[in-house]
Amino acid sequence: MEGPEVAFLSVQEQGNLEQAAKGYAQQQPQPSIKDLEKLLKEHPLTNLGKSRRKQKHSSDYHVFGTYAFGNHYGNTSRSRSLPELCRCVNRIMKHHLPSDMKWTSFAINSGTAMPTHRDVNNHAMYPNGSIGLGEYQGGEIWVEGLESVGGRSGKVTNREGPQGVELKGQEFDVRGKALVFSPKKWHGTCPWVGERWVITVFVSRGWDHLSQEERDELRRLDFPVPNCETQEAYPAEAQASIRERRKEDEKIRKKLYLLHCATGHSHPRHMIQALKRRGADERVLKLAEEFKCDVCKENQRPLPRNLAALEPLPPKLYTIGADIGHWVQPHTQMSYQFMIIVDEGSRFKAARILSSGSKQSPNAQTCLAYLQEGWVQYFGHPRALRLDPAGAFRSAAVEAWCDRHAVHLDIVPGEAHWKIGTVENAVRGVKELMTKLSHYDTEITAQEALAEAVWALNHREIIRGYSPAQHILGQAPDETGRFLPSSTDVHPNLLVENPTQEFERAAQRRAEAEKALAEWSAKQRIMRAQHSKHRPCYLFEPGELVYYWRTQDANKGRRQPGGKHGRFLGPARVLATESRKDANDQPRPGGSVWLVKGRSLLKCAPEQLRRATDREELMEALSSKSGEATPWTFKAVASEIGGNRYEDISTEVPPVAEWNRAQRIEEEAPPVRHRVRGKRPASQRQEPGNMEVEEEPRPEEEAEDDGRPLRERSRSRLRNQGPAGSTVEQPTAWWSGVPETKWPEQQTSFWNDKAAAVEVEFSFPQSQRGRDRAFQDLGAYFVGSMRRRAVELSERRMTAEEREAFQGAKAIEVKNFVASKAFEILPDHLKPDKAQAIGMRWILTWKLREDGSRKPKARAVLLGYQDGGYEHRATTSPVMTRTTRQVSRSTVETIVKANMLLAAAKGKKDHVMRIHSFQPDDTLTMVAWVDAAQGNRADGGSTQGIFLGVTTTKLLQGKIEGVSPLAWTSQKIDRACRSPGASEAQAAVNGEDALYAARFQWSELLYGNPNLHHPDDLVKLTGGCVVTDSRNVYDKLETEVLVIKGAEKRTSIELLAIKESQQNTQVCMRWVHSEAQLANSLTKAGSGGAREYELYYRMGHQWRLVEDESMMSAKRRKDLGLQPLQHAKASRDFNVVVEEE
Repeated sequence: MEGPEVAFLSVQEQGNLEQAAKGYAQQQPQPSIKDLEKLLKEHPLTNLGKSRRKQKHSSDYHVFGTYAFGNHYGNTSRSRSLPELCRCVNRIMKHHLPSDMKWTSFAINSGTAMPTHRDVNNHAMYPNGSIGLGEYQGGEIWVEGLESVGGRSGKVTNREGPQGVELKGQEFDVRGKALVFSPKKWHGTCPWVGERWVITVFVSRGWDHLSQEERDELRRLDFPVPNCETQEAYPAEAQASIRERRKEDEKIRKKLYLLHCATGHSHPRHMIQALKRRGADERVLKLAEEFKCDVCKENQRPLPRNLAALEPLPPKLYTIGADIGHWVQPHTQMSYQFMIIVDEGSRFKAARILSSGSKQSPNAQTCLAYLQEGWVQYFGHPRALRLDPAGAFRSAAVEAWCDRHAVHLDIVPGEAHWKIGTVENAVRGVKELMTKLSHYDTEITAQEALAEAVWALNHREIIRGYSPAQHILGQAPDETGRFLPSSTDVHPNLLVENPTQEFERAAQRRAEAEKALAEWSAKQRIMRAQHSKHRPCYLFEPGELVYYWRTQDANKGRRQPGGKHGRFLGPARVLATESRKDANDQPRPGGSVWLVKGRSLLKCAPEQLRRATDREELMEALSSKSGEATPWTFKAVASEIGGNRYEDISTEVPPVAEWNRAQRIEEEAPPVRHRVRGKRPASQRQEPGNMEVEEEPRPEEEAEDDGRPLRERSRSRLRNQGPAGSTVEQPTAWWSGVPETKWPEQQTSFWNDKAAAVEVEFSFPQSQRGRDRAFQDLGAYFVGSMRRRAVELSERRMTAEEREAFQGAKAIEVKNFVASKAFEILPDHLKPDKAQAIGMRWILTWKLREDGSRKPKARAVLLGYQDGGYEHRATTSPVMTRTTRQVSRSTVETIVKANMLLAAAKGKKDHVMRIHSFQPDDTLTMVAWVDAAQGNRADGGSTQGIFLGVTTTKLLQGKIEGVSPLAWTSQKIDRACRSPGASEAQAAVNGEDALYAARFQWSELLYGNPNLHHPDDLVKLTGGCVVTDSRNVYDKLETEVLVIKGAEKRTSIELLAIKESQQNTQVCMRWVHSEAQLANSLTKAGSGGAREYELYYRMGHQWRLVEDESMMSAKRRKDLGLQPLQHAKASRDFNVVVEEE
């Protein structure tokens, strides 16, 4: 720093400035701000170095006192060159700043606008102090935070921070006024007009590293430096002692960690007790008390869960909770599922049994139907509905119902059941009361037990001095359980039909329910008293790296292998925290925490989170690719989260007129609906791949009529327009297609009466099966019944009159048959005897006459050939094969699929297999594409697909190369697979086995003389590659050492075969997404499963191994507009860089 500072001022300018400053410093009384302003105007501080001689700058920034630059510290040369100026400035600043304020440096800012920043080189323990000089307007200093600064409050404004985050702060006027603020807060300069100087004093972070001589130099320049008595006496020795002490402490901490590990990571208190018994030093004991183990923190269990959510009670009927309860009848062991609804403000409850059976659970539609019928029709729609994310409540129908009725849907975190503790306690109480009632009365039904339990909870439980029924209804029932006032005093026994039996039984049941409720309430109070203790408050900020506790892993139960009793999963980033209100109705954090983990957005409770340890944060930083950490910004979440749960509608901003119109429901015009009948003509049908987006018919005409602007739709129907844009087929009403001849010539006077109606009658099915089929679609049954002309009748169900009428019809039919002389036409030698005659049966129907009446109609039909001696003939029953058994289980759908398969095979009769020719200098290799489908077979088994081909090594470099097929198979996997990863591993092992055999045979053809004792030596002469689309298999085989752990230990053992082949025969593993997996067509059914094969055939038996560093799924690639065989590499900002061909 000495170089450029030599030319700070010329010698003559320094002398003049020093003489003037000395005069002001010795001036009596105390020099003022105006004197300093006059001094800076008469003697401007300008840089005269070579880098600035040829430029005229309107701003300069000069630091006096201590400086800190990296690991270099000291006093500036400006301070030594201008000592009188330093004394003058320090004397004036001491007069305007608090008396106890300390500083080691000051900066004179002449016309420099400082951006929003924090002073990283200033000491965090000492504040900054600033004063403005000059004639200017504006120029305030903006400081982050809304609290008062030094007893002053400024204008509240927002600024954008360096990372694009909006910051809230205040603007403070410093012209002639002192402002004291923290150097670690964001601050900056506001625009101004005029000539402006700002003097800022501060303590540099280099103060702790100055020598005694440099500190004495600052005191001679009248700097009010901080007090440091312990270091002023022996500064060098003190610094050395501190360094040595830190080294010794670090050695002790390492030994404590080794001792902690050697004792099995036991609790630190045991180590402290052992050290005390051994007479350890106080310094060692103090470090042992401060000792923390990252491994223990990572493996710790969360604290006991809360028993209640300490939130203010909402108003009555404002917030309701719902849950599904499962109850087993103790005598019959019959399972019942009931839904209970609880008002959190009054604890009023309503419940109903929705299903019965061990494997029957209510769906979302059933739950919503009861919610509408059992709660909404009595109390109206609530403002909030609180549910847990399980069962039927996870359906999108629940979300749609809440959106339709303006109900806030509050889904609590899966591991935070105390947030709906009101509902869950009600479920436990109802189940306990129902069980005790069933033990008391063995004949009571589940519906009666549920009704009695809910009655007891609503009328006998005390909530804030009143029962839930009194909170809602305003009064308690009378002794008969009625809420209606009685005008006459009638004895209660006269109000029931049988007072000695029914009333006594009901009263005893109610008494038993009240007794069970009293016992359960007492038990609950005792349990709450035993568990009443303080709970820590968890506060998390966005961006923190955390781990979350789960008692269930994906696809695993609580007691299944690998699930244990719960563990911490992660890492994940905190995206946002929900707030909740305290007793003063003020928001405070801690309600729920939203996390981002990969492509998932998780809602957790603060109690199930723990912050990542230092080791875990370091592992996360090292494992991230290209320095890319786990995303936690909203922009990153929007680009990373997949599926259909994210929808960007920020572009659909309505105009002001449209916004105002939508607020008035009476002006909202209903959409016009038309039904397009018939098919498009062949000339106007669209060709495949040339589809257009269809809009609703002529919306612009409707918009022009009412003056409303048009809005574009992201989803619309297919348009049916000709080349000129005209519609091919306009929507028409049903009566437009009726011929004119079918209409009556004159109008009937019957229909002039508005009350005129016609009754249509038809028979309803008598059997239960027929009624069930009719109730499935009643409208379709009505139409089918009206279309039906002749319905066969059963003679057993006819009345006597109908049976007599059909006897006459049969006689007429027999008479006509005999009159036709059918048997007499045959020659005599061909006429059969009576035993050879074919049987017949009657078909009886009603036939309509012209006048509308009906007459009976009987027809005789032949039954077909019947072998009279069939029961005496010898027959055999062959053993059924697998194909025969499958045919025996076949349905009409099976035949349809077989016909579709035959048609597809027939359509590809001209397909040929291409065997490529290669150049002599091409290096050939073999590639095996392997894929599997989990549980897709009729017996629950899995299917594997293996495609083995030979190509050049250029394919492994990402080029499009010809692949000659050698072998392919699609067959059932030998053993049952518990997960998709297990089936993919089986396919990979079997594919590598086939690849090994093919490489051996090819190497034997090229090189000959194989050594059967060492076949690997011959196999590795031909390259090999296994291609999979399973990340699980790929990740396990890409590790240096395959570790046998996790739930699928058998699968890991089987993968050791490929790991051994990687080491002995240099077979390589590659991962591709599902649409670039050539073996995908061998495991997927339907037309969609043959896409890869069709692409392979259209490309002339050529393929490519797609390179994708981010390992995006096929769905994610499709969303980004990438083709199946298009390369893509992930960049730092989560975008995708596409490599052109």
